[in-house]
Amino acid sequence: MTKKIFLLSIIFIFANTLNGYSLCVDKHEANLRSGAGAKFGVTWKVFKFMPLQKVSAKKVKKKTWFRVKDIDGDIQWVTASSITSSYKCAVVNKDNVNVKKSPKGSSKNASISPAKKYYSFKVITKKKNWVKVMDEERNSGWISKNHLWIR
Repeated sequence: MTKKIFLLSIIFIFANTLNGYSLCVDKHEANLRSGAGAKFGVTWKVFKFMPLQKVSAKKVKKKTWFRVKDIDGDIQWVTASSITSSYKCAVVNKDNVNVKKSPKGSSKNASISPAKKYYSFKVITKKKNWVKVMDEERNSGWISKNHLWIR
């Protein structure tokens, strides 16, 4: 009986670590689809550093697909070869958000300011209520974490 409980506990912990973790688009561009496979229609074309929340996984013709939740809460599918879990990503959740040169509201705007809704970044570091981000072209700046969906 003890072995069964131990085994079930291990399976439960393993299943929970596989589901619900954060992913980032690691290619210049990736297609989110309505189902697991290239035969399904493209629902949204996303760019590098777009954060996604993993819901589940499925193997289709030797290719792994992840069922993911996006910033809007929509559930879609993406191929595993387009994403990574090796770093954190963030996406702007409001229109025309200021990107600052330093983590202060009074700081001057960075060259990449303003950032439009759905613009995605790699998270570099956090400092209190500010997040240092970098875009695909290696431009960086600070954004208030209230204006980001981070995964």
